Amino acid sequence: MKKIIVLLILILLITGCNKNEENKEKEIPKNNPIEVIDTYKDENPVKIAFYEGNKVLKEYQTELQNMTDINVFGVILTNEEEVIDTSFKYQFKKYYDEISEKEKYKIGYYIKFYTGDTLHEKTITDPSNTFVFAPYIYIYLYDDLHQSDGAWYSHVEEKDFNDKTLFTSTKLFMADKSKDITSSITLEAFTYDSEDDFDDNGNYRGNSRYSIEIKTA
Repeated sequence: MKKIIVLLILILLITGCNKNEENKEKEIPKNNPIEVIDTYKDENPVKIAFYEGNKVLKEYQTELQNMTDINVFGVILTNEEEVIDTSFKYQFKKYYDEISEKEKYKIGYYIKFYTGDTLHEKTITDPSNTFVFAPYIYIYLYDDLHQSDGAWYSHVEEKDFNDKTLFTSTKLFMADKSKDITSSITLEAFTYDSEDDFDDNGNYRGNSRYSIEIKTA
């Protein structure tokens, strides 16, 4: 009888151990990282390019000089080789008015250059970055669309920046230390409609973009 009782106890112990092992296998470790799948897909249909006069600008050559404008670079929301030959405001307005839900799209810029082996780069979507590249280059943003015909106007300042502002052009000004810049200057324009169009580092990742190289002599 004692042998039978001992045998039953052993069977119960073994069965209990097996169940505990099975339960452990089913448990999900608390520290397991959860994989986040990025489902971002850009369906922005807006085209964009830099223009000089009525022709698309593919590159720009200049000699950098201290305390001198590099140039004003204007964008139009198309990529045609040539656009209508009129004032910049109405060149921009023609193509802007053809965009469905145009009010939701904003314009930003990206700039990159080197001084020696040091990389300088920045994505710019508001006027707070005017002096981000000081003492080398200053960046001024303009809204050429929301201006009266023939009126004088200046760059957009932070106090004037709002949801209706469109940065239709940007001026690069060579402040100082022009000889320190050892590369061409990459200037990119892009359009976006939400924060999803930027990665975790604030870099634009959409497909509505156009860039040129400002070659420096």
